[in-house]
Amino acid sequence: MVTVALVGALLAAGCTNDSGVKTAPPKTQAATTVASSSETGAPQPTDPPLDTTVASEPVPVDGDVTIEKLDNGLTVYIRENDSPGGEAQLRLAINAGSVLEDPDQSAVAHFLEHMLFNGTAKYPANELIDALQGFGMEFGADINAYTSHDETVYELTVPTADRENMTAGIDILAEWLSAATLDADQVTKERGVVLDEWRQSDASFNGRVFDTIEKLFFAGSSYEGRDPIGTDTAIEAMTPELLRRFYDRWYRPDNAAVVIVGDVDATAVMKAIKQRFEPLAARGDTPDRPVIGITPSTSPSAATLFDPDTVDGFVELTLPVAAGDVSTIAANRDQVVLAMAYDMIGNRLSDDISRGELPFTSAQVSSNNHVRPIDAPSILINTTADSAKDALQSVVDEFERARRFGFGQGELDRVVASYRSATESAHESADSTQDVDFAGQYVANFLSGEPIPSADDQFTMITEVLDGVTRDDVAAAFTGRFDASAPHVLIVGPQPDTAQYPTESDALAALAAAGDRPLEARVDEVFDATVLMVAPEPVEETSSDQLADEPGLFLEPRLLTFPNGARVILNPNTIAAEAVAFAATSPGGLSLVADADVGAAQLMPQVMQSSGLGDLDPVQLEAVLADSSVELQPYLDQTSENLTGGVATADLETLFQMINLSFTAPRFEQAAFDNSIDSVRPYVDDPNRDPGLAASVAMSTARYGDLSRFRVIPTRAELDAVTLEAMQRVWAERFGPTNDWVFVFSGDFEADTITDLARRYIGTLPGGGTPEAWVDLQPDAPATPVTIEVASGTGEQAGIQMLFTGSSDGGIVDSVMAEVLSTIASSRLTDHVREELGATYSPSVYASVATEPDTAIETFVDVSGSPEGIDKLSEVVRQDLADLYANGPTDKDLSEAVAELGRNYELFDNGTLLDLLLGAADDPEAITDFLSRSQVLGDLTLASVGEFAKRALPVDRYVEVRVRPA
Repeated sequence: MVTVALVGALLAAGCTNDSGVKTAPPKTQAATTVASSSETGAPQPTDPPLDTTVASEPVPVDGDVTIEKLDNGLTVYIRENDSPGGEAQLRLAINAGSVLEDPDQSAVAHFLEHMLFNGTAKYPANELIDALQGFGMEFGADINAYTSHDETVYELTVPTADRENMTAGIDILAEWLSAATLDADQVTKERGVVLDEWRQSDASFNGRVFDTIEKLFFAGSSYEGRDPIGTDTAIEAMTPELLRRFYDRWYRPDNAAVVIVGDVDATAVMKAIKQRFEPLAARGDTPDRPVIGITPSTSPSAATLFDPDTVDGFVELTLPVAAGDVSTIAANRDQVVLAMAYDMIGNRLSDDISRGELPFTSAQVSSNNHVRPIDAPSILINTTADSAKDALQSVVDEFERARRFGFGQGELDRVVASYRSATESAHESADSTQDVDFAGQYVANFLSGEPIPSADDQFTMITEVLDGVTRDDVAAAFTGRFDASAPHVLIVGPQPDTAQYPTESDALAALAAAGDRPLEARVDEVFDATVLMVAPEPVEETSSDQLADEPGLFLEPRLLTFPNGARVILNPNTIAAEAVAFAATSPGGLSLVADADVGAAQLMPQVMQSSGLGDLDPVQLEAVLADSSVELQPYLDQTSENLTGGVATADLETLFQMINLSFTAPRFEQAAFDNSIDSVRPYVDDPNRDPGLAASVAMSTARYGDLSRFRVIPTRAELDAVTLEAMQRVWAERFGPTNDWVFVFSGDFEADTITDLARRYIGTLPGGGTPEAWVDLQPDAPATPVTIEVASGTGEQAGIQMLFTGSSDGGIVDSVMAEVLSTIASSRLTDHVREELGATYSPSVYASVATEPDTAIETFVDVSGSPEGIDKLSEVVRQDLADLYANGPTDKDLSEAVAELGRNYELFDNGTLLDLLLGAADDPEAITDFLSRSQVLGDLTLASVGEFAKRALPVDRYVEVRVRPA
């Protein structure tokens, strides 16, 4: 599979090109265009090819993980790790999914996953969830599971300060493996929950896309017709007997693994696992897990889906083969080299789109590796209806061009630089690898043999590939795949535009004619980059103030104030090794944008980000920044303009340079403008074609009225009035002088180094003018209940969204109580509407305290259900919330919420600290309030939370949106 363990997130994050801006270290222009040597045939390498005698030795296993197989066959992985610390990740991996169901067992594997949360011998009914919530664990975030075609995995996050928690966690894993009760009444209750999940997945647009993928890739295999969610008929007919047969056959020690990673003593944990698991044995027959394969069609294939519930279309071309062994060094090297070929093809198409040479929305490397036995990397082009046929021809041509002419040295250098940057960044930050990441790696190792090398071994292996790879190697990898496979084309589009999209016959005809197309080799661009910009002379700050000194809590922020008015907060910490998070804000936002320019302001950040920077157009910037790991994104909200991003510590100067150029030399390209308009226009023309968007539009209109700056999406007239010139003008107004901006950096850096960068790149930005303040243009919430019915989408999916707006003083006590209320209300709806009534899959309640433009408590409720039951579901939800409003929480409600939040307050990440420090520049008490959260939490009473619930859930004032199929 191309998503190789050796490369990990490298291939997904560092190398996939799309229409957005990518980032990297200090470099600049000096790009030259040269004719590729591949114009006259195959590439002529100047370096020797990779050593083809590389031994097929296995990838070495990281010595810091303990792996042991017990006498009963259970495989155990344990690793001591201190990121984030204070907790451990526990996994129970079962090497069985829906592909192993008997013909009469549709939906059994997934339904069984649900049932293990509904009762075991030691924890009947919902007592298991109650026990875990008593530890401060949250259903969903800390207690979860998933079922795929091939496997079922159960996940727990356990706080480790109390040794009994780990004992209980191990006990629960053992109960799941050996002691499911599968009570008939619980099965009946759970049917409704699983049916609602079926409505959200299989009965949705995404489910229909996967059905089409199944038709294209799984036909004739054991995977055909084995969707994990199953059919609605099978779910409604589920019985304990069907579940028991699957459970007793596949849930047994020799077909399972236990993974524990975190703040633990490995020796003690292994002892506890052996004591609990060694007595376990298989309960029924013990067949060997069959080797189930897929042999992709050796003839070109195509499939189409034209669906009423989608607005966007895409064309995807895949070269699938049967998945091979990925456990050796040589196999991983081959996969890395093949991935480079796909990235270069993706870069070519994305570059053409960015420069306006192709009329598509975006192009990207994707994959159809949906089941273990298939290796199916792909190129996917997002397109509108009027350019879909061109998209098909373009992706077919680019595959054929790569097959005939190979790749240029410039594009290889660009991809190698990107891979190298991601590899070095991953290696440098390896010491802060999170428990959850290690746990996922070990689960994948058990289930599919993915390698688990040490960080040093991984770095060495990838670096050796990057040091030696040539154009011949990449061309050979791609042509080898091309010859071993047959192209599979997937075409998806909106139903009303079916006639404009290519048919399956069109796709097969384009593939058949590809070899005779009069194509020329790509012109290879080589970028002789130096620096993104010349570093300005530093400007000294006018003041430097320590805002707090709490090193144990990762808070040692220092505030620098510069003559131009810009303020910079620097907070060094080691939460994430070799990584820095960034955010910046300035008051104003959409509230200071003229009515006529609101549409331009809403689309402006996307266009600016896709237009390049300084002297570099988007393609040049993408190439020049290939060997960096910078992310920088602008956005506007109602009361502020903002920048957010992050960077590897080694590339910190690049981030500062991009910040500087965003203020001093932004670009707005016509191609990026046209692309943005084309992307949003189908949604503007008919918002009701997307159920999620339709609900958001209805909610916004009910809450804020017909005010343009509060709209989720502009009207057709507003979109038609948007101009590139208006975007440039609004950018200059909102991202102009920095006299009222606050910039915050939190992460792993040296204070002297980052201070110098701040002096050069922020201290020198243009200042002047009068500091701005946002204007309160937000209308009051409706004074009476408002209910809106929306008809959108097809099939069986319906939903409810509710918004309550209540009064608040904006203080830390209300902020903490908002989190408590979110936890209590979500838990209540889960217990009642999901577990007792079986009416929904995943209800949620989120309360927060807004301080701009109005100080208020906003409580958002989201519940899905069946179309015929949505009115009753709405009534039940409102009754549950009204009971909380009238009677407040119970002792159990409050104690579980306090336990969960108390644990959360002990964990820090740089994103949380950025939000805190952005406000601390103008309100130093914000840090004191933040540090007092645990004390505030401990001081809460049933009475105080009950009073807050009355303010947060005014039963006589709310907005409700009900979405039913059209």
